[in-house]
Amino acid sequence: MQKTVKVVDEVGNRYEATYVKRAKGLVKNGRARFIDEDTICLVRPPNNTEDIKMTDINKNEALVETAVETTAVLEPAPTKYTLEYALEQIEMIERDNQHILEAFHILETVKSAGPGDIGAEEKAKAIGNTVKARETTNQQLINFYAKMIDDLKPKSEFDENREYLKWVKECMAVSDRPVDEYAKFWKSLKEMNK
Repeated sequence: MQKTVKVVDEVGNRYEATYVKRAKGLVKNGRARFIDEDTICLVRPPNNTEDIKMTDINKNEALVETAVETTAVLEPAPTKYTLEYALEQIEMIERDNQHILEAFHILETVKSAGPGDIGAEEKAKAIGNTVKARETTNQQLINFYAKMIDDLKPKSEFDENREYLKWVKECMAVSDRPVDEYAKFWKSLKEMNK
């Protein structure tokens, strides 16, 4: 397998090429975007470009992927999400502001480039759009986890009855079954859950 995808950052720095799979992973995780078919642009450049090379990252990622695959075979995947899990995810989103700090850092770099830099305004807009897109994603994730929390919360008997009556109304609108059949069904459900 060859490294065929070129890597650049918002400021125009070039990095070592990477594998297609890694490039797709970076794009999927919001850390890069495709500029064309064989080039990605990093949203956040590496912090220490002298210390970390893309080859080191690829080697470490391959080790982690192998460990994850081995672990997945040994340990069964969790079968059920919990309230605690959803709340932890919301807290993680709340604490994750690194993308904003890095955007400010990049904007400072663009700003210091001087008035002769022709693409500075476009770069600043692109960074602003990236941060805005990330915040939109975070809002959607929070809504998703809030819905998960709502679904996982124990329901009161009143809520269960209300949901069942709503379902009965919907069924009766398209069915000729008598109401007493739904009452018998509800009673048998209650007995099974005891």
